[in-house]
Amino acid sequence: MVMGENLALLLGGLLSGFLAALVVVLPSIYAGGAAIPLGDLSIMLAVVLVAGILSSLASVRATLRAPLLPALRGD
Repeated sequence: MVMGENLALLLGGLLSGFLAALVVVLPSIYAGGAAIPLGDLSIMLAVVLVAGILSSLASVRATLRAPLLPALRGD
């Protein structure tokens, strides 16, 4: 469940960042002065996605290995 939530947040962040960047670059594209480097963009988004998934997986695994009851009783 936690991994699903992290993945949804990661994908939402990537999508909103992509759309915001597209809105900023769109006038230059229509003016003919710019082009979207789809290859580089795809690689960068894939690297960010993989890094986000791996870091989420590491944090979930660390949390599952921790003794939860003593930690909750201490608070």
